[in-house]
Amino acid sequence: MQAYLGRYARHHDLPVGLDTAIEAVEPAEGGGFLAHTAGGTIRAGRILIATGPFDGPVLPSAAAGLDREVRQLHSSKYRRPADIPSGVVLVVGGGNSAAQLACELAATHQVTIAAPRLWYLPDKILGISLYW
Repeated sequence: MQAYLGRYARHHDLPVGLDTAIEAVEPAEGGGFLAHTAGGTIRAGRILIATGPFDGPVLPSAAAGLDREVRQLHSSKYRRPADIPSGVVLVVGGGNSAAQLACELAATHQVTIAAPRLWYLPDKILGISLYW
């Protein structure tokens, strides 16, 4: 995905600002918005907030204490049920990814979910897919 986005940005000559925190956003005179950063102000017709839980794997501290024989796989590395050895699978987590993995794996594996609490985001917000 990273390579694709890099090619896309180069192809469309898009300015990319890495490690750039947006400090404030305000309506711009004449329409659009002004996004203020430490490096300057960016004028934009639209603002898309693209933050969330996809920024990197979060591993529970208990994972470090498990026996090396216990195969551990973060959801970011999961591809398909056939890649998971047969038998019982424990899905750790209570969000959308855990629920999706548990449902998919349940067709071929015995699945248990462990989570301090369950929390799901809707598939669509204002009619638009959350993952689009």
